[in-house]
Amino acid sequence: MSDNISNLFVYGTLRDDSINHMAHYLKANGVYKGQAFIYAKLYKITWYPAIVLDSSKSFKVYGDVYELPLASREKVLHELDGYEGIYHSNEESDEYERVETIAHLSDEQTLDCWVYNYKAVVDETNWIKSGDFILDLKQK
Repeated sequence: MSDNISNLFVYGTLRDDSINHMAHYLKANGVYKGQAFIYAKLYKITWYPAIVLDSSKSFKVYGDVYELPLASREKVLHELDGYEGIYHSNEESDEYERVETIAHLSDEQTLDCWVYNYKAVVDETNWIKSGDFILDLKQK
């Protein structure tokens, strides 16, 4: 993984308007850059979502971008990796992987970002067509 990436794209329980403890941790330790989208498909797993990156650029997932300051970046990413079920000692059992992608902000700026990509097989019947987890929650 590249050590030069300073941004994180979040699409689910870490979004700006989420109220869980790790969303608060990210807000306290990151700088909110704005809303954005990435090319991916969004799925409901249980109470939380997951994405699978889309190389065809046919589907969009909406979320938020945070910049992680250099001084605390490694520590913040380590904490968030744990929250996302990434345990670097046994990568085969990890539910997600942190990978590089490009986020597209509303002002047409693009940013290199980390994102948590789902590693398991997804059920297509759980596809969130809107690409927006928060919107999907509000519509239920």
